Amino acid sequence: MLFGYEDWQNDWWIKQGITHGGFGGLSCCCTVTAAGLAWIEAAGFRALPPIDRPTLTIMMNDREKEADLYAAMLGDPDSVAVGRFNMLGRDFMNFWDSQRGGPWDLPAGRIAEFNRFLRGSVEIVARRDPRFRQPR
Repeated sequence: MLFGYEDWQNDWWIKQGITHGGFGGLSCCCTVTAAGLAWIEAAGFRALPPIDRPTLTIMMNDREKEADLYAAMLGDPDSVAVGRFNMLGRDFMNFWDSQRGGPWDLPAGRIAEFNRFLRGSVEIVARRDPRFRQPR
């Protein structure tokens, strides 16, 4: 406001900062199953769900390649959606030696600990159309 921006412009910048890793942290994503999606919804979009696999694959969200990323992540026949979330880089480093590269495999037993560092809500950014299930 001090620089003469209109309210809608300020709102746009705030949304960009929160949803794309600006001041909200690193923007990451992962796939979820139908049960995981129901769990996220029941948790008020505040945490990633427990899983029945050994690891949860976490990837950086790349705004320029979002469609390709989501399509690849939904290539897993058990995945029904992609969740996006933010975490500060210093907190991310508690789980891996580097925030570069990826994907990263988060052990299932560390998801609850990981959830403590999430900033803001888990946003469901892509869903598989249930009419088009991939064959197993």
